[in-house]
Amino acid sequence: MKSIVLVYLLFITVAHSHSACDEISFITRIGWAAREPTSITNLTSKPLSFFVIHHAEDPPSCYDDESCIERVKEIQIFHQNTQGWVDIGYHFLVGENGKVYEGRGWDRQAAHSPGWNNDAYGICFIGNFNISSPNEKALKAAHSWIKCGIERRYVTKDFYVITHRQSQRPGYTTCHSASDEISFVTRIGWGAREPTSITNLTSKPLSFFVVHHAEDPPSCYDDESCIERVKEIQIFHQNTQGWVDIGYRFLVGENGICFIGNFNTSSPNEKALKAAHSWIKCGIERRYVTKDFYVITHRQSQRPGYTTW
Repeated sequence: MKSIVLVYLLFITVAHSHSACDEISFITRIGWAAREPTSITNLTSKPLSFFVIHHAEDPPSCYDDESCIERVKEIQIFHQNTQGWVDIGYHFLVGENGKVYEGRGWDRQAAHSPGWNNDAYGICFIGNFNISSPNEKALKAAHSWIKCGIERRYVTKDFYVITHRQSQRPGYTTCHSASDEISFVTRIGWGAREPTSITNLTSKPLSFFVVHHAEDPPSCYDDESCIERVKEIQIFHQNTQGWVDIGYRFLVGENGICFIGNFNTSSPNEKALKAAHSWIKCGIERRYVTKDFYVITHRQSQRPGYTTW
């Protein structure tokens, strides 16, 4: 899955409606003729603070009501008959017809991600999105459905979005030398200040990436301005925040993990997204990152563009 592309396109859009629930075409289990679950286990607590985003590599995408219902049925049959699960694994599914389909719903435990089934809602985009993102209808529907969950108090106002990159998925197993794809500027190259102290990681490899954006300073598109932006961020973190160094491990400019610029109303450009994606692959090659990793974006309620959710 193009995790970073998907997360940004899905969750940085600003909406200005009174009720997100009214924006959604929602198909209940009855509406798509779901089988009965063989057993039910409810979530132990609500609201939840996490969403795990998936895609169904097979069957393919769907663009009309009839084919989307067929896809959801196929997924449930596979999960029950082949996987041996009690029901369809996801809480909700989203088609490229712009509709949301009820899986296990807001109240039940799911079977979408080991370790997260009682702590995160699983949303599955119907289709294979290794080389492209879901269309605008699907992204808007998922975005509105998350907002609806906040309104109905199933989701905390301050939440995380996780995409799980599984190493067996197509599009990742052919990486031979990701480091060759990246233009990497060292601390010496951008004229970094020295840190006031250093604390090393206690263990490696790591399994998580948290993706941020720098709201101020603005985006940069050439080497000179990107270096200036990185310097400004380090100065702010050390002088104003009182931190020992710049807060991020890596920063990504649009001359191409903090994306330099404000991306509340747009996503980073293709150069920036490709650079970040390649850098994660490089981390796997160099054994700083596990092959099975998570990408997290933190929705902070105080950030511009989110206060209307």
